[in-house]
Amino acid sequence: MTAEQVLASPPSQLRGVDLTRLVYRSRAALPMAGRPLAEMLRAARRRNQSASVTGLLLADGTHYLQWLEGPASGVGTLMRAIARDRRHDQVEVIADTPVAARRFAGWELRLATEGAPRADCPSLHLPGRLVAGLWADAGQEPELMGSLGTNPYGRDARRVAAPPAEQAVLDALLTALADPATGLDSLTPREGARRHFATLIEPAARRLGDLWMRDALSEAEVTIMLGRMQSWVRHLAQRERVPRLRADAPHVLVAPLPGEIHTLGAVLATEWLWLSGWQHEFDIFASDAALCARLARAPHDVLDLSLSPAFHRLDEAEALRRRLATFRAASCNRALRIRLSGRLFAGQPWLAGLVGADAVADGCEGVDAALARLVAA
Repeated sequence: MTAEQVLASPPSQLRGVDLTRLVYRSRAALPMAGRPLAEMLRAARRRNQSASVTGLLLADGTHYLQWLEGPASGVGTLMRAIARDRRHDQVEVIADTPVAARRFAGWELRLATEGAPRADCPSLHLPGRLVAGLWADAGQEPELMGSLGTNPYGRDARRVAAPPAEQAVLDALLTALADPATGLDSLTPREGARRHFATLIEPAARRLGDLWMRDALSEAEVTIMLGRMQSWVRHLAQRERVPRLRADAPHVLVAPLPGEIHTLGAVLATEWLWLSGWQHEFDIFASDAALCARLARAPHDVLDLSLSPAFHRLDEAEALRRRLATFRAASCNRALRIRLSGRLFAGQPWLAGLVGADAVADGCEGVDAALARLVAA
């Protein structure tokens, strides 16, 4: 539907529907950035709030792509006003459909842009590939929106359970971890350490977190057991045959996010990379300043940071976003990529956009291939 058709149409083609979602794209007729963009957003948010409309605006400097959702009459009225706005042209409505619920509840209008956000115009991180993909094929919207902070599949992701043959080993591992006098050698498989990282170690860590949530274990007990598990991971890896180092692999710095007391996730990632023949470094930084100092003097391709594999932990999203932006600014490699891992990110790839990371993952499985794709992107 073109801008002329929008202006000529009734408020909505969806009369009688409680909620509708309208998606349009357009070309910027005037450069919009910084203060002008911030002022436009403030006016749009007031307008949207009065019409009970919520949504998201993508802006890459040359094009806009916007989602509007709310009462059909309110969305239609706003869209006709948007079509008359001379700050953009080539307005094209690409979707106008009824929906059962809002995807952007609480967002009068959220902005997503490329590059670092400005203090006067905060925004979600917008990977350039996302703009290109949505502009070329708006039908990719359900999949690509997963990168931006709107999870269309819900918070509870389907997780692959440990194979039945390993379930007994998982139970035995938790029992052994609870008793410091019990050795773990009897649980050590003959081969396949990396497979056990994903199907045994991380499920055990998640179960420890669940037990803590039910007050069956204290956090001190969980931390001690995770520490024993971490030692066992090193033992597993040392039994594996290590391939020759790959000189062509990206250089990765692996570390827990400064302030995160549980280091098992970082250890799993670094052992996986070691078993893949990657040159990488592992370190624990006491502060953000210490991590920035390392990044300033060593040209790492990827910074792989981990949160707890047991608990759902996340700093306030905007604070974490600022921290990651600080790490990027400190790096002597302006093309630095940042990946976050931890249980929090299970089935929630959209959190990457929310906190300003390039990628997120719930565990260590396939970390070598994931980081290679990240650097190549």
